[in-house]
Amino acid sequence: MNRLTKHLTILIASILLFSCSWDGEDPRENRLPRIAAIPLTQINEGEAVTIEIEITDPDNDEFEISWQQISGPTVELAGHNTDTLSFTAPSVTLAQNMVQLEFEVSVSDFDVVPTTATASVEVFATESSPLMSFDSDTIVTYPVKKAILDCEVSDIDGQIDIISITSTQGDSFDFEGCPVHLDLRGFEPGSMPQFIAQVTDDDGLTDEASLTIQLLALPKISDTGISTCIDEVAPGLTNASSGLDCSKEVDDEGDRIPKGQDGHTGLSARRYNLLHDGFQYTKLDAAGNELSDEATTWSCLKDEVSQLVWEVKSNDGGLQDIDNTYAWFPNQTMREAGVEGTESAGVCTLESCNTTAYVSAINAIALCGRSDWDLPSINELNSLVNYGKISPAISSDWFINEGMGQNVWSNTPVIPTDHFSGFIKIAQFQSGNISMYHHSDALKVRLVNRNFTQ
Repeated sequence: MNRLTKHLTILIASILLFSCSWDGEDPRENRLPRIAAIPLTQINEGEAVTIEIEITDPDNDEFEISWQQISGPTVELAGHNTDTLSFTAPSVTLAQNMVQLEFEVSVSDFDVVPTTATASVEVFATESSPLMSFDSDTIVTYPVKKAILDCEVSDIDGQIDIISITSTQGDSFDFEGCPVHLDLRGFEPGSMPQFIAQVTDDDGLTDEASLTIQLLALPKISDTGISTCIDEVAPGLTNASSGLDCSKEVDDEGDRIPKGQDGHTGLSARRYNLLHDGFQYTKLDAAGNELSDEATTWSCLKDEVSQLVWEVKSNDGGLQDIDNTYAWFPNQTMREAGVEGTESAGVCTLESCNTTAYVSAINAIALCGRSDWDLPSINELNSLVNYGKISPAISSDWFINEGMGQNVWSNTPVIPTDHFSGFIKIAQFQSGNISMYHHSDALKVRLVNRNFTQ
């Protein structure tokens, strides 16, 4: 057999052998994964839904799974990269009766085109009442502008349409949801008014909850603003932790939180359910009318605890600009008593930059409807200090344009001695401290009104 004949014989044998073994499929071609038919799921609203699929791959290849929602009310999916998808059925109103959700599952063994299938879920309405509850049947607080009532409102089969809260005296209050911010200024200290909150859902079903509030007498001045506590450490150690929850007896490290701290008592104590660390302010417009807390411009602030009304500074370069500074100059009564001052120092819009001239200018424009503004005492200024803050140590969400905190004149002279005289007490709203400056220095002014009525 020559060489050519031998090669032809081997080629023919190879072709015959391949022909006998071929079953109609190219063994080199990838076969896609297969997803078994997914049955329709029917379930009630609020219930847990699980969709499990069966996947096979003829080539026993590894594959990836991906789920996505393609229609219906959006739900939060769990297991979206596994063969078991789960979620909680959404709410359905009685008017809707049923809503349908569809999900697409994609299975790929890294081929260009994945295998896909669709799963359908029908969710049916159930007649279920909404739920309304307070965290406690009774709370103790003060008759202030805003007390916080922690509560919970829910409805597993629909939406809350109407929320109302009334007192047993017949007063109605706005109630948009939890927590409730309740104005208690119309109730007497020492009284125990009761409140009933009622919710109605979009199916017309209702629920209600009641709450009793024990009202304490308001203190004469605002609190310190400190609402947290420190822990107690072993003698000789200095690693005390601060900023702790005063309602706890020990911290996370097991150290005791001693009772009787500032954060346990007064308006700033969290157990009294008050906003703003115990400070309660009301915004007033230029005529002295009360504004909502959401107002973006206001001229004065009423302290609901002390009942003092305070000037709010501007940042417009005008008469009340926060950057204006003044020398301290006594009013006529003080001058007649021999108290000395400086007639002008600093930078302002007046001919004479001094405290008395500024008081006269503000009274001339009848700020917030009043013409009896005055320089505050050091104790009145100190009532604004929030010792739970620094730089500034004042409630800057209310006293806007405060910056890092200002040095502000009081009307309180320091008793002179043989060593020094002419000093006036001032409030330092950067640190919250009280200090003293000579009357010739140029400092800021914030006026007070003690006679405000609406």
